[in-house]
Amino acid sequence: MLIDGAGNAGNFLVFVTNLNTILGGIKFIPGVNGGSLTVDGMTEEGQTGTGPDIPPAIYVTYTNNFTTFHFSNITVADPGPSGADVIMIGGSGPAGAVLADGNLMGGPITGPATVMGEYPNAVANSPETPAQMGQVGFFNGYVEGQTDAARRNFSPTSVRFPNIAAQVPSQWTPQRDVSVTSGVLAPDGTTGAGRAVNASTGVENVYFALPNIPDAAVGDYFIGGVWLRSLASNGGYASSPTTDVFLSPGYLSLSGNTQGAVSEGLGQWSWQWFIYKVTSVSQSQQPFVGFGAIVGHGNPIEAYAPVLMHLPNGTVSDSEAYEIATNLSSYPDGLASGTVATLRGQQFAFGGTGNFFGILTQSNTANRTYTFPDASGTVALTNIAQSWSASQTLDSPILDDPTIDGQKLDNPPVATFSAFLPGPLSGSYTGATFTPDYGIVVTRVEVTVKTASQNCSSSAIISVNGTSNYDLPIPLATTDSGPLSIQMNAGTPVQLALSTPAQGCTVPPQDANIIIHYRMQ
Repeated sequence: MLIDGAGNAGNFLVFVTNLNTILGGIKFIPGVNGGSLTVDGMTEEGQTGTGPDIPPAIYVTYTNNFTTFHFSNITVADPGPSGADVIMIGGSGPAGAVLADGNLMGGPITGPATVMGEYPNAVANSPETPAQMGQVGFFNGYVEGQTDAARRNFSPTSVRFPNIAAQVPSQWTPQRDVSVTSGVLAPDGTTGAGRAVNASTGVENVYFALPNIPDAAVGDYFIGGVWLRSLASNGGYASSPTTDVFLSPGYLSLSGNTQGAVSEGLGQWSWQWFIYKVTSVSQSQQPFVGFGAIVGHGNPIEAYAPVLMHLPNGTVSDSEAYEIATNLSSYPDGLASGTVATLRGQQFAFGGTGNFFGILTQSNTANRTYTFPDASGTVALTNIAQSWSASQTLDSPILDDPTIDGQKLDNPPVATFSAFLPGPLSGSYTGATFTPDYGIVVTRVEVTVKTASQNCSSSAIISVNGTSNYDLPIPLATTDSGPLSIQMNAGTPVQLALSTPAQGCTVPPQDANIIIHYRMQ
């Protein structure tokens, strides 16, 4: 049965009830004004055994906003070696244009349609999933279709592929006479949304992403979505009802579909998304994509948390790509795959054993990584007064000029070692010895004598001996070596000695006090 509206006004309303055919079915070609077909009760018979393949029971060449179809109780019997579709819908029109329900037996339903149930084996053995064919409805107990209940909770979301769209409105690219305002109340309660206003008389765009894709290849997928709402008084996003979010290919050929709002305008936020597959790539120009939304004159829009992901060929299967697209939720840009993240502006609160919440927030100037220690029990937080209840072990602490009671600690600890050499300094001997437990650096030696030498042919010499040696002549009542840096190793004795006595003196030096300054290495 051929119902052909090609080249004429259309087929108007056609009803078929209780039809039985053999080796053929119904073919419907819409006309200029669309058309309508209702079929209730139809069986298409083939031939038993190895009979030839038969066409679909019902074949609609294409659908649009002006066509309506309702098919129920359709059966295909003995379809031939390759099988046959129960219903085949051509084109990529809206799923709501076709309603298929009740006792749909035999082969699968292919093409965009609203399906209320079909032969389970046909669904399980179909080469494409319902989502790939643009179908919504119920399949083997599985519900296929868009619902924003989970998305509207704005829970932390896992990053499957990096988001290459900008989520900060000031980073969007408005086209020509479009202006963007930041700080707009978003559907998650933050102020991360942006408002786009078109001052021209036509239809313009605001772009959330305009990335170059130098590695684009045939088979790649581009999947994305954004929260949109219209502020227009007539409830529309543009000058006429359209799908309001788009992906424009630059030197790429794409195939796929876009899902717009449930209804135009009315002030509600709607999640609008798309999925496209690359079918060809220009060899002479660098490819890019433009992800944006339509802004009509007098039709301001608000947008929030756009997402655009690029899936290289072979990363996922076709059916998995459609699962990602239909279940996509907003997640931030600038994060690596495998990261679970909240959106910007959100604070994360968690419950505990009491009646209050712990709230995590920050005011970073860049992305930061916080690594928790491998520790059990109570772990201290920084910048909070601590009451230590357990012994602390600090391995190689890094301290930047700490202070104690206002005194800055900017050098290792300093100490002194002293010795007294009584009587005339007229004979050599060791006056004192100490052995440091840790390596030290001798920084100064000072000597004061009670009786200064007079008319000596050579002065007495004080020596500091250890890993290194240092000699200091003492010709005056007070002698200072000045700054030194003499290293002495741990465990090696440091000796203070009168190594050379004074010679040829009318009055020899007597009663010397010696101070050695040192610090830890």
